Amino acid sequence: MLAAAALLVLAVAAVPLWWGAWAVMVVAAVVAGAEYVALVRTERFSARLGRIAPSRRRRRREQWLEVVYVVAAVAGVALFLGGLLRVVAG
Repeated sequence: MLAAAALLVLAVAAVPLWWGAWAVMVVAAVVAGAEYVALVRTERFSARLGRIAPSRRRRRREQWLEVVYVVAAVAGVALFLGGLLRVVAG
């Protein structure tokens, strides 16, 4: 959970790093939002897993949410590093 929180913080921190490049800043905000929503929904599925046997549809949905989370986390880190390079080189 600590690593997931750190990845979310990086995605949120990418937003102000792109101040002035409005299109990229909006993309960074959308990525941070998608990462947060996917993380919250994935945690809910994990919490339910111990109580009920997951159906095939739930398993597919959980896998899809995990894919969305991983893609959003990678994009958030990439946007953070790109924004950091932009500020340092700026």
